[in-house]
Amino acid sequence: MFFIYFACFFTYNIERVYQKSPEDIINHPQRRIYLQKNQTTIRYTCFLSILACSYFVFFLSKFQILALIIASIPTFLYLSPKLYFSKKRLKEIFLAKEFSIAFSWALITAVLPYPELNFKLFILCFILAFINVIACDQLDQKGDSKNKIKTLANTSEQANAYIYLLCSIYVILCVYLNEWGFALALIHILFAKKIHASHFQYDLALIWPTLIVLQS
Repeated sequence: MFFIYFACFFTYNIERVYQKSPEDIINHPQRRIYLQKNQTTIRYTCFLSILACSYFVFFLSKFQILALIIASIPTFLYLSPKLYFSKKRLKEIFLAKEFSIAFSWALITAVLPYPELNFKLFILCFILAFINVIACDQLDQKGDSKNKIKTLANTSEQANAYIYLLCSIYVILCVYLNEWGFALALIHILFAKKIHASHFQYDLALIWPTLIVLQS
């Protein structure tokens, strides 16, 4: 748990401090201002986070470390300013952003708590993360479109239909599999879309599977 926390803190903030993403100026102006005012503090906390990860990695098995290395590949490609073979950011390749985030998040979630890959959990997490990314990207359409970021949300007029269809199928599947935490997460995302909620509401939906597991 601590490893994931510090790894996520480092990954998200190192990009925002050292890589200037022009789309964020439009999509997240308040966050951009906050980052500019607190760059030194965030740099120090990023450094401390990577030190913490270096410590906690000794508590992981070889299999878990291998899974982390595999998950880090699309993560580093996502953070890279340009890809060598295409001279574009990963975000500028259609569906690459959605798949890379969903794959990394699902693989880490399905491996770190277990001695081996929990394939069922991997699939459930991948679908949930994929839908969550599409929903969040819809809120970023203005900045993404201006900076040539090709997500499903800003390249397809049917993005809303895809979300509702995927959510409906996924909720039925989760209920059938008795995975109520994932079903609640999808219902949360649908409700957030209905009330036009901000980004944090979509990410908050991801906590439902964890709460159900802790309760049981």
